[in-house]
Amino acid sequence: MEGTPDGTASVDGGAPTETALPGAESVIEHLPYDVLLLLSKYMRPQDLIGGLSACNKQLHKMFASSEFWEERIRTACKDYHSFLEKMQRSAAVPDPQFWQKRVSQWQTIHHNFLWNNLNAKLLGEENQQYLGNFRALSFAGQGRCLAYIAKDRYSTSVWKLGDRSLDNKEPELITFKDHDQRMMSLRSLGNSISTGAWDGFIAVRDLERSSGAPSAKFCSAGFIMDHAWQENCIVCGTRGGLLEIFDIRAGEDSQARGKLFSPSAICNDIKMHMKDHDLIIAGWDNGVRIIKKFDLRNYETVADVEPGTYNVSMAVSDNRVFVGADRGKVMEFDGTFLELVHDYSAAFGHVKNLGWLPDVAFLECVRSIKYADGHVFTADLRQVKVHEVANMPKLLWEEEIVFSELAFCKERCMLAAAVGYTPDQIKLFTPKP
Repeated sequence: MEGTPDGTASVDGGAPTETALPGAESVIEHLPYDVLLLLSKYMRPQDLIGGLSACNKQLHKMFASSEFWEERIRTACKDYHSFLEKMQRSAAVPDPQFWQKRVSQWQTIHHNFLWNNLNAKLLGEENQQYLGNFRALSFAGQGRCLAYIAKDRYSTSVWKLGDRSLDNKEPELITFKDHDQRMMSLRSLGNSISTGAWDGFIAVRDLERSSGAPSAKFCSAGFIMDHAWQENCIVCGTRGGLLEIFDIRAGEDSQARGKLFSPSAICNDIKMHMKDHDLIIAGWDNGVRIIKKFDLRNYETVADVEPGTYNVSMAVSDNRVFVGADRGKVMEFDGTFLELVHDYSAAFGHVKNLGWLPDVAFLECVRSIKYADGHVFTADLRQVKVHEVANMPKLLWEEEIVFSELAFCKERCMLAAAVGYTPDQIKLFTPKP
């Protein structure tokens, strides 16, 4: 039996359950003493032991039922239940544990942030050389590592957190210098990370190795602004609006290359996310900010939308595209046709920061946005917030953190928020034991 981040447990290798019930032990060993004492006033010891053992079997059966988990999320959040229902119906291959997995994940995030069941740890020292103007954060190795890159630097820093992020043993910081020019993008896959830079290279590094050269390098035709990584495929966007596709198994040169955006003076802000054969990418066309959905199989644009903003941060998952933008905007687009589904700007409350610093609208934008299992994590000029996504979003948690960049680890329900304009410091929030 393995524990889960919110203190629940997995029964017989299945999805997490609400109470920690071992597979072969009696539940009697896990009841509080005062509860047992109260029960013993009304039952003989042998009847109490036998009854609780039978109850244990019934609980196992109940928690294995899809109906139990579906009803649980229907009661807790009808909007997310409706979303999951549509997702289940459209699945190409039915998953018998769909409701257990998805509801358990939603519940873990929801409970930990709603009740602030979190420990906070500050990673970093006050006497470091650089100021932490972070560009990207990413967890790797199911939360055992936290990598980051900072603006105007040529190296990648990695905090090795171990299996338990708040053990007595302090996390170890290691640094890799894999580029000769400014680093722009960071991605993780399993125990590895990949970085892209203005030197035109994408470097892939296995974090199981603490030294040595990168395990692979790929050469682009221009300054890399962002890249996406999935299995054996890496896609990058360059400052000139070029899109390149690499097959990790085929060597360092790109397999396909073509213009996706106009090479205007401001097309150097490119953001992208890849899922299967679809690429969601934000760039510029003739001075207009545009988000495109690109089919990597047919190498063509299948949908696009103008978000009406200058700065863009994106999170893509479950066929949902969440966009953070200037003036505190938070929007959700459909992942199929890029149609606007919701404008959460007023409900999320980031617009309340307008005017805090006059004439610097780019600082007022939602600088970082993440999504996981019905929850959206956002960071603006001075706050980090977590909302339950629904027709009427619910604020679960917020923290005062200036100029933050975010990363979220779903496997361990950990949130990392880089602290801007300080030495390299990251606030790490993890569930309490």
